[in-house]
Amino acid sequence: MSAKEIGVIGALINTNLRLTPLKHCIESVNCKAVIFTLDLVDAMNELLAECGGQLEGGPTLYTFLEGGTSIPMTFYDSFKSLNEILADVNPTCPIVKETIGFGDVAMFIFTSGTTGLPKAASIKHSRYLMLAATTVHIKINIIRKPAESCKQSFFPLVVQQYEESRREKGADSNSIERGI
Repeated sequence: MSAKEIGVIGALINTNLRLTPLKHCIESVNCKAVIFTLDLVDAMNELLAECGGQLEGGPTLYTFLEGGTSIPMTFYDSFKSLNEILADVNPTCPIVKETIGFGDVAMFIFTSGTTGLPKAASIKHSRYLMLAATTVHIKINIIRKPAESCKQSFFPLVVQQYEESRREKGADSNSIERGI
């Protein structure tokens, strides 16, 4: 979320999308860059093969390896390694050249697309701040947890509370996938 301070507008796209729906999501919000992890490299390769190697608007495609590990990217000529780029970045705060307003778009979240192509719901900075403040208020005043335990989450509050209650009972989020 710190990228928002320099004007980056993120688009959260369902990782199960492939081909036409994925292309639609990337192109409909005029992406300048697409950042994805290794588990989505095949989906991006399929998409590029389908559209002749270029997406509308020509976004730069970056892979990001969690944990900062590095692999040779020679096989994936269309993708740049964000890990390698970040290793050479100056850690000082960038100079913000544009004013970001309370009513400006902070991010896009795409619908599932069950009745057609996914649609982008825009979340403004005012709404994002309200959600963050509400989450902290509920945790401190209703659930009675200390402020230090409050964390930012993209999950709806109900899902977040469900996950926390499962963890308190000894079940982690992977147990859902294992059927526990």
